[in-house]
Amino acid sequence: MRLVNRCSSFVGGIVALMLVLGAGSARAGQVISTPLLEQQLVNSVVSCLVTDAGTKPLPIAAVKFLNENGDLLGVLGTCTFPGTIFPGESCVERLGTATGSYVRCEVDALGSGKALRVEMISTNIFTGQTEFNEGR
Repeated sequence: MRLVNRCSSFVGGIVALMLVLGAGSARAGQVISTPLLEQQLVNSVVSCLVTDAGTKPLPIAAVKFLNENGDLLGVLGTCTFPGTIFPGESCVERLGTATGSYVRCEVDALGSGKALRVEMISTNIFTGQTEFNEGR
């Protein structure tokens, strides 16, 4: 009889610990961020290309641009988030504000981001100089 009571309180303690640590959370996701990339002042177009390279649709909560201080920057684009990117498809978001600083693209996936590819591209519209980086 004593063994049963000890097991019950042990299992109850494990369940309580899981709830405290967030194991019961409904939103399990992954954040994928590119490294910082310098925006070449007002002569640049900075884009974030988000691609589903897998075989299943990927739900995405948000695509954001952040500066080197972590401040949110404006986004221009035709993608709607939260939303879904389907296999083999991409979505392009553009930085809405010229900052002349360093920026990065951050994608909040609502699940595994293993099949998600995130690339940030900065192109100088006068010189054609292009820089890009990839987030994992």
